[in-house]
Order: sequence, then C-alpha cells, then structure tokens
Amino acid sequence: QEIVFAPGGTTGWHSHGGFALATIVSGTLTLYDEEAPCTGEEFSAGTSFMDPGFGHVHMAKNNGDTPVTVRVLNVLPAGAPVRADEPAPPGADAY
Repeated sequence: QEIVFAPGGTTGWHSHGGFALATIVSGTLTLYDEEAPCTGEEFSAGTSFMDPGFGHVHMAKNNGDTPVTVRVLNVLPAGAPVRADEPAPPGADAY
C-alpha cells in the first residue's frame, strides 16, 4: 500500500488486526502512540518502523509543509481488519 499525506494530513487514531511495516519514501512522518499521545517520533525518508498491531492504538501525521509518501506492508491473520478506527487516547491533543 502506498499512502501520500498532504501537509497536515493524518491517519486519525486507529489500530490494525496484525502488524505493519512502514517505509518513508519522501518527507517526514510523525508517529504518535497511545502510551504517549502528545509525544511524536519522527521518521524521515529512508527510514522504517514497525507497528505491532493487534489493538495497538496510534496515529501518523505530516507536520511538515511538503507531502509525505509512505509504503506499508500489512501482515494480517486471515479475516483480520487492515484498519479499525479508534477513539483518541486520554491526554491526546486534538489533531
């Protein structure tokens, strides 16, 4: 899957039914985690991260002023959802 985030674009808070491997192709993407919802970790072009899935709530956002392109490989058990929308965790800033 290839996803392009416009400046200010976000995935919204969500989880996956299995794990996901993401590689940043261009730009910088900030990943927010349910455990520290206001502290993002930045990933720039050429870097990758893994989301453990199975109910782990997170959100990605393009905080920059240029588009961000990400390629994602989802590894899911049969019948598991690729994505499930989730409510923002307590303490999360409004994005």
